[in-house]
Amino acid sequence: MTDEVRIGSIQVALGDSRVVDTFDAVVVVLFASGKAVLVRNARRGWEFPGGHREGNESYQETAAREALEETGATISDIEYLGYYTAPTGHITVITCAKASSFQQSGDEHRASDVGLFDELPAALSFRDGREQLFLEYARKKPRLEAFNVV
Repeated sequence: MTDEVRIGSIQVALGDSRVVDTFDAVVVVLFASGKAVLVRNARRGWEFPGGHREGNESYQETAAREALEETGATISDIEYLGYYTAPTGHITVITCAKASSFQQSGDEHRASDVGLFDELPAALSFRDGREQLFLEYARKKPRLEAFNVV
């Protein structure tokens, strides 16, 4: 079963939707120590780690690279949650994962801060409710019981 909803200008498909082959970016609903891991973009605010696909990366490869670049986290248990489409046709795959470990990242594109949260902070990058939707959906996944986030 696929849950399709419209949030602001994006169309979101969550659930048993087919894994999209053509996508531009990935967002990672990331958990560590039972908390959601967010990065603070200096221009926009708090958001889940993620970013653009490079070359022919799979969504798992993009998620792992972006999480490492933005948070210093090595991730495991990457799970596909769905995708969203922007009005421009830009497609972002939504994943969830567990942070296995953290290390310092020397990447110049790294977000300014990394935070662990029980609840989402008020100063979110996208104030349309997408972060809350993604977090709530990820917390419903049976495998996440092992992440201590339910």
